[in-house]
Amino acid sequence: KVGSGRVSIVIVDVSVTDPGCVCLHIVGLGTQKLADLSSDINNYYNKKSSARDMLTKNRLTVGMICCAKYNDEWYRVKVMNISPGISKVLVECIDYGYTEQIEASRLKRPLTENPLFDLPPQLIKCKLHDVPPSQD
Repeated sequence: KVGSGRVSIVIVDVSVTDPGCVCLHIVGLGTQKLADLSSDINNYYNKKSSARDMLTKNRLTVGMICCAKYNDEWYRVKVMNISPGISKVLVECIDYGYTEQIEASRLKRPLTENPLFDLPPQLIKCKLHDVPPSQD
């Protein structure tokens, strides 16, 4: 239950994924943990990545959490859709909200051995009242 008092939040990133959906990345308790995890993921995949880290399309499932490179940085992503017959996969960054269709070969296995990988998604999805979704 939300009280009648004022609440202040610091938003560091906003993504509009659909006319009726806004994703907010908010500064909070997980901010430093996410920064540490991001550093670990980038250090690992930029230096030590091996063939065992590669994910092939036949090993992917919808809803799977893995890692993908975006703008020269590695992020945690969720597989949203696997295109049949082609090597494309729709992913959503679970910490910032952007979605992108990428080649399955750009995905890497999750770093489950890192205890920070279990950090809950650092994103809040908001639906805007009376704004219809796109018709795509």
